[in-house]
Amino acid sequence: MRADKIKPYALYVIAFSLVCSLASQLEMALSSWSWGFSTWSISSIFGILFNLPGYILFAVLQVVAAVLTIRTLSLKKLFYLSCIFTVIDILLTALNRQMMESAGSLFFPLFMMGGLLPYVAPVFILALIGRKKNVTELSPDVDEGQW
Repeated sequence: MRADKIKPYALYVIAFSLVCSLASQLEMALSSWSWGFSTWSISSIFGILFNLPGYILFAVLQVVAAVLTIRTLSLKKLFYLSCIFTVIDILLTALNRQMMESAGSLFFPLFMMGGLLPYVAPVFILALIGRKKNVTELSPDVDEGQW
């Protein structure tokens, strides 16, 4: 595979990993602010860099799954959907932390599954959209009397 074909995927992985790491640090800062601690320190920058390799691994796995699943993959659509689901995941995590404080560990399974939302949901949605387009493209050619 040529470097020209790999470059957009590498840029996607780096950009989305940075977005996830930054969003995670922002969520932790907001949580600490709600508990009465200071919101920003030099450790926040190191936290972004420390968490980056894990996010890179998940982004690479997401891209591999998307390439294998979706025929006409648009990295822009994947990036935008992934960012939207990252924000949703951060909001669910913050809500879940608040609920765990009041209701105990009742919502623990939701907390454990929440981290995969930005990686799985966009690929699933784009695969469904791609499948629907393929089905509608094939429909006019198929005779109604045949299967």
